[in-house]
Amino acid sequence: MAIANPDRIFAATGTVDTKQIELYEKRSLIRLLVFEDPISKKRYSCFMVMVAGESHNLQQSPLNDLHYKAYKEFTGVVDFYSMDGELVNGWSMEKGKVVGSRKPGVSRTSSPIRNQKLMNVLPPENCNTREDPRWRTLCNTVYPIEGMTGEPVTTCRQELYYVTVVISCPDEDGDGGYVPPHGGTDPNDPEPPQQDSLQAIAKDTCLNATQMQTLRNTFNSYLNGEGDLSWACLHKAIYGRVLTSGKKIGFCINTINGSGTYNALTSTITYGDELGLTRFLTLRHEFFHVYQDTYYTGGTSQYNSGTRTGYPNLEFEQALFNDILDGSDNASAMGSTASNSDLVEYRNWVKSITNNNTSYPTQFSDFGGQYYYFLNKFYAIANHYSGIGIVKSDLPPNALLNIFNTTNCKLNY
Repeated sequence: MAIANPDRIFAATGTVDTKQIELYEKRSLIRLLVFEDPISKKRYSCFMVMVAGESHNLQQSPLNDLHYKAYKEFTGVVDFYSMDGELVNGWSMEKGKVVGSRKPGVSRTSSPIRNQKLMNVLPPENCNTREDPRWRTLCNTVYPIEGMTGEPVTTCRQELYYVTVVISCPDEDGDGGYVPPHGGTDPNDPEPPQQDSLQAIAKDTCLNATQMQTLRNTFNSYLNGEGDLSWACLHKAIYGRVLTSGKKIGFCINTINGSGTYNALTSTITYGDELGLTRFLTLRHEFFHVYQDTYYTGGTSQYNSGTRTGYPNLEFEQALFNDILDGSDNASAMGSTASNSDLVEYRNWVKSITNNNTSYPTQFSDFGGQYYYFLNKFYAIANHYSGIGIVKSDLPPNALLNIFNTTNCKLNY
């Protein structure tokens, strides 16, 4: 959204030569962004401030041609400010790619209406603190006294009216977007309203009100990752994909083989008993299958009918996802009856594809050529899944890779 800028406000990333104000103005752009929360439909906003670096060619790529998350060949910084002028987050960019993050340190201003206690923030290792100024032009026009001849005379001066202290960290990944406080509600709302996230994706269920509340509590625990930030980030991302897809999920209790199952034909998660509604791990398992159903073209029912070719792929992808989240010491994909040598081999592989539990695999090559080796081992020895269906040799774990590759989630915050 374009906004008026009568005070000719511009931002910079270092010392400003007041003799070249027009150049700095051209290299700075401020936009007002308005978002809508997909669940609550509540709108919130921020200011996006772009400052082009010296190597950015303004003639080939004018700032007015650049938009939110559509940065083309932009080199410089993109910062996001709350409506009261506080830095929320930002990114350092090279040729349209994120090369570092920018976080708030401490802000100070000469404005008399702001009276906040300021606190210094120590930068993490390998990060540095810098001060970015914001300037405005103040003009005064003197008119001739009535009855005297002469033209009005206007004089202008530049004023440094705001300095943002920024903690800049290189080599951090991101999508170049705004990361609002409270996960997407109004940044000025200190107590964002609690939304019924489960109801937003649920259709008619077989559960009564008490059972539904029990499931709702478990679902909220799932979204919060039971206090684990890595889990919470990915669980919320998966939930967002399901929500965006428009898929509605039914929930039932019935006699089944196991604690829970997802039926892609009916889009229903069925639990074996009421106790299952309280089980976090059961929900995490089945809700990943819901995400797979929304991700793979044509849905996943195609892999669970007839010869069930591809069914082992889906189950191993889900098990591997959870083992990566839980750490390389976990080996649920190998089943409870696996030999010690199989467990050690699998755990070492998970450790290698996560760089010793520090990062997620984001492309198939990260599996070191052993993905189908362990998929076939899962098919051969994992209890409850051994020998069921047929391994599909051309069905890589793209749902897993996509959720790791398209989020800012980190392993072990």
